[in-house]
Amino acid sequence: MGVVYDITCNDCGEHYIGETARTLDKRLGEEQKQTTSAIREHQSQANHEIDWEGVKIRDKESIDVKRKIKEAIHIRRQRPTLNRDGGYDLPAIFFTTCCHVIKKIAFT
Repeated sequence: MGVVYDITCNDCGEHYIGETARTLDKRLGEEQKQTTSAIREHQSQANHEIDWEGVKIRDKESIDVKRKIKEAIHIRRQRPTLNRDGGYDLPAIFFTTCCHVIKKIAFT
């Protein structure tokens, strides 16, 4: 089952929200090996330590489009500073007309 996850910097508290269809361990392994990801760039440029052990699962979803929408909602609500974009491109009307529904969604 895919997940929406949250990675935090130990030094400054900035964080990144992402999603993956793969296992979280596999995705984190990829994140740690990449040199151009937003997380790794922050780590190297700021000389900060990322909390790889404390990654939080924010949501679980096996259906790709639903997982991407959930990721976009988490990004929109939490405004993580390390994300380069807002995730799945949801129309603005989604947030203005569905706010009452979004508030009822249970986030883990």
